[in-house]
Amino acid sequence: MIALRTSPRDDPPSDASIFLANRGILCRDSLVFKDILPLAPSENPKEEDVYKGHPLIIVQDSPKDLQDFLEAIHDWRAFSDSPKIDSILSVVALPRLGTKYQISFLRRKMLEKLMTYLPRSYKQYNVD
Repeated sequence: MIALRTSPRDDPPSDASIFLANRGILCRDSLVFKDILPLAPSENPKEEDVYKGHPLIIVQDSPKDLQDFLEAIHDWRAFSDSPKIDSILSVVALPRLGTKYQISFLRRKMLEKLMTYLPRSYKQYNVD
């Protein structure tokens, strides 16, 4: 397991949050996490680099976005069957995080979902 800590935010206001995530799933799906997470824990980690015995990574994502992201990659089937899949906030945030963390399946699935919100042709844009 690893701990991911969000930074406090002003817009929208939120405190820092910490999430525990499965290291294997993050490394399997994300080229970014695969590169930044060591295979073996450090023998002498600094206190600020550990949360309850787990390696700590600081991310710049909102707590809500990170929660949806972790739920989606840890159990895509459950996430895709939940109401969150239809939340415009998730539909916008998850392709961005899929791109940021280089998770191609998440980016692809969420861009497909985003396309259902957009007109497919110029004629469909006409609102006369």
